[in-house]
Amino acid sequence: MAEGISGRTVRFFFSFLMLFGLCGLPAHAVGIFRVNAASTAIVPDGSSWDNAFKTLQQGTDAAQAAGGGEVWVQAGVYTGTGSRVLSVPDGVSLYGGFAGDETAREQREWVLHAAVIDGEDSRQCVLCYGAGAIDGFVITGGKGGQGGGMVVSGGSAAVANCAFV
Repeated sequence: MAEGISGRTVRFFFSFLMLFGLCGLPAHAVGIFRVNAASTAIVPDGSSWDNAFKTLQQGTDAAQAAGGGEVWVQAGVYTGTGSRVLSVPDGVSLYGGFAGDETAREQREWVLHAAVIDGEDSRQCVLCYGAGAIDGFVITGGKGGQGGGMVVSGGSAAVANCAFV
């Protein structure tokens, strides 16, 4: 009589592999959306530097629509046309200072590759509402009655490696 593996053993083995394999995954995968002020992408979706969004708000809106994530911003000057350059919702974090070839956030050199949020002396630069981060930007030229450079409203945004000019 040939020895075989029982169905119960096979199920246990696959259950063990699934459990072991999933232990190394993060609890919540973070989407990454790229922005480049000089982008010429025909149909930008932020999925790569070649398909980068042109504006900060486009990248931020895409991250919000995905349930949160990171917006990686290539060096350049970013402006707006409305009352502010950028509104950052809960769960979205922006990281400036990318050259445009990085594959990991730790590769950016924000001091060498300035990402500038410029209110052009006519609008507020950044409004953050919720938890998230603004990291690696020069914020300049903001105008507003209460916080031309940046306002944090109804949340606790983390601000790091930023210069307010």
